Amino acid sequence: MCGIIAVLRRPSDRAVPENDEVLGPLADAVALLGHGDTLALARVADVLEGVDHLLGGVPGLMALDADPALAGR
Repeated sequence: MCGIIAVLRRPSDRAVPENDEVLGPLADAVALLGHGDTLALARVADVLEGVDHLLGGVPGLMALDADPALAGR
């Protein structure tokens, strides 16, 4: 029997994001939602994509582990 047992990646060179780096853009996105126009919605999508990148990989996992309440906020 054979199967993939692990996927190894090289170490991340990104720093662990601070809470403000994650929550600040999210607050901006919420404020933009009030505008209701398509340009604002496109900007919200860009902001959320950036936050998703911050929370990805080992640095994002470490940020969420350091402050478990971050995911709920």
